[in-house]
Amino acid sequence: MMATLVNYKAVTRDIDRSLAQIAADPVVKRETADYRARISNIKSVDDFMRDNRVYTYALKAHGLEDMAYAKAFIRKVLEDGTQRGDALANRLANKAYRDFSAAFGFGTDTAPNTRAGDFADRILGRYEARQFEIAVAIDLGSSIGGHVVGAPHHVPERKEHRVVGMDGLRGVRVVPMVELGIVARHQRAAPKRQSHSWHG
Repeated sequence: MMATLVNYKAVTRDIDRSLAQIAADPVVKRETADYRARISNIKSVDDFMRDNRVYTYALKAHGLEDMAYAKAFIRKVLEDGTQRGDALANRLANKAYRDFSAAFGFGTDTAPNTRAGDFADRILGRYEARQFEIAVAIDLGSSIGGHVVGAPHHVPERKEHRVVGMDGLRGVRVVPMVELGIVARHQRAAPKRQSHSWHG
């Protein structure tokens, strides 16, 4: 446990610097450059579904990359939006789908959020925060000989990063580091591919 705490403190001592290092990673840098170059062309759900790079980047930003294969399901989540109580995203237990659908704002009578000037940066921020969570999970997992099997889906705003740790019995979990000034809010098991039943 002490080794985990030491690693945690080292990684999170300067979160902004850690995020800057993540942003400089060649893979992250390339994916982000592609996203920035393409996002302005996304004006509808059809545009989004056709652009595999933007599609994948956005799912990663919301911790939903394991569902990239389920394109019909993701389309339904976006087309339904979040305004109606019976919208698919509102009926799913994983609230990351609601956050994802709300972020893009498809399925409304107004223009989608992709037209907003700060939209690209909002998704980019979520993507970098997600990569940070994964990096911390891997680091903490290796420090105690654990096996990283997943990570929390929901990514909070930059100033309220949750910390991902390892539980030897349950896999990745959010670490309640109250003594370090960070309070865990969610705990989620590793994502699994599964069939979804819904009606259009």
